[in-house]
Amino acid sequence: MKKKYLFHLLFLSFLCIIMCGCSYSKINTDDEQSGMHDFIDNRQEFIDEAFTLTISENIIIKDLEKSKTEIKFTMQNISNIIYGYGHFWILAKYTEGQWKSVPNVSNIPMLVPSLMETIHANDYQDKIINWNYYHDELLPGKYIIILNQFWRLNDRLDINREFPQEVLIIEFEIELNTPVTLN
Repeated sequence: MKKKYLFHLLFLSFLCIIMCGCSYSKINTDDEQSGMHDFIDNRQEFIDEAFTLTISENIIIKDLEKSKTEIKFTMQNISNIIYGYGHFWILAKYTEGQWKSVPNVSNIPMLVPSLMETIHANDYQDKIINWNYYHDELLPGKYIIILNQFWRLNDRLDINREFPQEVLIIEFEIELNTPVTLN
């Protein structure tokens, strides 16, 4: 008889552990999704804030190529300052007299590495920004890509807090005959 109770007790304990684990997993999933939607909904705030930041005069864009799903460009540092920057970007379209966030049709959060890249003094880098995962092909109109994490670095490659964060805004236009992708 004791073996039967012991078996039932073990079975119920096992069942409780599984149910608690499933509930915990469900709670975490819901929290992560709500955080994801909060980020997606806050993109307009990032766009509005970008125009209040210092626009970088030391980083220029050259050789811009565009398609309905990506842009390629060369970013050139024309100063004697080392800049650090992140991978975060936002796409906006000029409509109804203002820049508005392009909708994220996939509801996939923008996953960007938290690494800082550097662009050295008087140097350049080739970049590609592809928005295929987040947005549909762009319709004709005026667009901007905002890269809003440019920091001046000191000799040890630490952020120099004496200077404000800078932003880079790349404006481009999509027309009916703009290709869907670049070769």
